[in-house]
Order: sequence, then structure tokens, then C-alpha cells
Amino acid sequence: MLKFHPGIARSGIIVEFPHPVLVFRIRDAWDFEKMKVPLRDGDQIVGHSKAGSDIAIEGQIGQHSGSLKLSEPEMLTTLNTIRDALDVNSVDGSYSLVAFNDDAVDDHRYFKNCTTTKFEFDLSNPNIYSFAAVIHAADPILYSGSLPAL
Repeated sequence: MLKFHPGIARSGIIVEFPHPVLVFRIRDAWDFEKMKVPLRDGDQIVGHSKAGSDIAIEGQIGQHSGSLKLSEPEMLTTLNTIRDALDVNSVDGSYSLVAFNDDAVDDHRYFKNCTTTKFEFDLSNPNIYSFAAVIHAADPILYSGSLPAL
């Protein structure tokens, strides 16, 4: 059964985002060229094509894999793990962003050719850390099936 478990898949390893994930927003856009034809009302649009998708993810580091992280060092370790997975300077290059998975039958819903465009976090609350990431999927298709070998 598919479950919502967002994570970064790179080099055969999936690093899950810390739970709870409060926002998983996908923004699609289309490129097109608008032209004005003389003596004709309205827009003339040519060259429609779907651009890549931007995915915004926001969450809190208070739990991970069902266990409560009570200490700041544990929450900081979790934060550093996800920062390393999102690193755009990684030797492995782009990654796949997993939205849903079912490990029992190796079934996933994921985006390919992803890179991180922004990652921010807030350490001001010693009881729970919050984070936000913006990921760009150059390929806007939400794929289904086994993860590709990277």
C-alpha cells in the first residue's frame, strides 16, 4: 500500500524527510510565447510547453521514523542528514524526489532529475526545529514504479 513518505533517492539510498511534513506543494508552469497580431483582438499564443516543477516541502524535526527526538543534538543530526542529501554539489549530481512509496512491492511515486534550489531551517525553538526546502524537478512527470538507478 502506498504511503506518503517524502524522501531523496540518490545512489540507491532513500533519505526520508523528517516527520511531520506539513507542506508538500507542487507548482507546475507552462512556457509560451505571446504575440500580438495587428488588427486582431486577443492574444495569439504559440509554443506551449510544460516547464519543470517546483516542489516546496516544509516540516518539523520533532519525530523521525516514529520516534520522538527530544534532544537538540539528535534533532541537529537529523537536520544535517537531510542537508547532506539535498546538497547540490554532490558527486552524484541530481536525485529523485520520492513522494509515496510501498517498500513491500518496490512501488514509488517520484520525480526525476531534481536539484535543490533553496533550503532553510529555524533552530530558535529548542523543542522542535522547522525546515523548508524548494526542489526543482527538471522533468515534471510524476513517475510510478521502481526508482531509477542513479
